[in-house]
Amino acid sequence: MRKISWHGHAKQRLLERSIDSKIVLLAIREPEQVFTKGKFKILHRRYYETGHRKHYLLRVFYEEYAHEIIIHSVYKTSKIDKYWRL
Repeated sequence: MRKISWHGHAKQRLLERSIDSKIVLLAIREPEQVFTKGKFKILHRRYYETGHRKHYLLRVFYEEYAHEIIIHSVYKTSKIDKYWRL
């Protein structure tokens, strides 16, 4: 697997939004959707958070290179239908 680097903004979002980095790494390895918007790739992965008993969509904004993936931002949202691409 390629090296994964975290931009400072992405690290800040993990802390502010209580997102476990393991969920992000799983999403990188096994995305459900990936599409390009501008210079970033955006991946989506649905998951269930037991603490809140709620379904969320994880959105990860990243750049992909031959030997590295740079994660620029990450957030979770309960508005799955708004962002899920059919």
